[in-house]
Formats: sequence, structure tokens, C-alpha cells
Amino acid sequence: MLAGPLRRIVARLVDFVVLTVFAAALCVLAAVVFDSVYPDASDGAAFLLSVLLLVGVPVVTVRVHVRVVQRWGRSLGKWLCGLKVVPLWTDGTVPLTRRAAAVREAAACLATVVPVANVLVGAVLLVQLLSNRPYWQSKFDRAAGTVVVRWPASADASLAGPGDPSPAAP
Repeated sequence: MLAGPLRRIVARLVDFVVLTVFAAALCVLAAVVFDSVYPDASDGAAFLLSVLLLVGVPVVTVRVHVRVVQRWGRSLGKWLCGLKVVPLWTDGTVPLTRRAAAVREAAACLATVVPVANVLVGAVLLVQLLSNRPYWQSKFDRAAGTVVVRWPASADASLAGPGDPSPAAP
């Protein structure tokens, strides 16, 4: 059964919060280590640390997120919402390729870690997702050849939320 937009949005919000906490922890850890190693550092060294963090945090979060989705087909948010990313036209047991996971997740992750862009990109993608019926595919899903489904596939149809599509008749 295809995942409805409500579950997908909640899963993406959970992932956003997790990525934000992860990025903040990396920044704090880097600042503490930098301050302990170079207590009398100049402004140039602090600027260099800032640039490294602005580039390094998005790269690390994208690599982690892509790897997790490629390996298990789901991120923490998707797991909590009972969703899985699968290749189109499969029964859900075929694993994602690294390319499909990277195409699907990299742009979305980068859009969520860049300040201000995350709100603008999120609003555009939300409108686009809601207008793509009945498959509820985002641009990233279409580019990667994937679809988000309820998982396990035998999930009880009575648990479907208001944004979930109704199950097909036998």
C-alpha cells in the first residue's frame, strides 16, 4: 500500500529534527575541541572552523542519511511512521541501489540543513507532493525511480490515517 502524504510529512519532520540535533552536536563538539586545542586562536582560525562546519556538517549528514536509506530502505522518521522506500515495480524485497538512495535523499537532506532554504524548498515540495495523486511521489522519488510504501505491507487497513490512500479492493 502506498504511503499517504500525512505519514510522509511526519516522517520528514522527524528526520529534520534528528538531522538538526545531529548537526548541532557536531558543531558544539568541533567548537569545544577547537577551543581546547587552540585556546589563543585568532579570528582567522575561527573563520576557518566556521567554513569547515558549514561544508562538513551537510556532507556528513547527507552521507549518513543516504547510507541508512540505502541499507535499510528507511530513515528513523520513516521507521517510526511505518514507511519504507522501495524501487518502483518491485515487491519491496529488492534493496535500493546506492544511486537511487543518493538521488532521492541527497537533495532533500541538503535542503533541510541549509537555513531559510529549508522552509522555501519544503513548501514547494509539499505542494508538489500533494498534487501528485494517486502515487504521492516527490520529484526525488521520480528521479530515483522509487516509491514510499507502508511497511510491513500487511499493515492493517483500519490503521490508515486521514492522508493515507484507501486500500485497493481485492
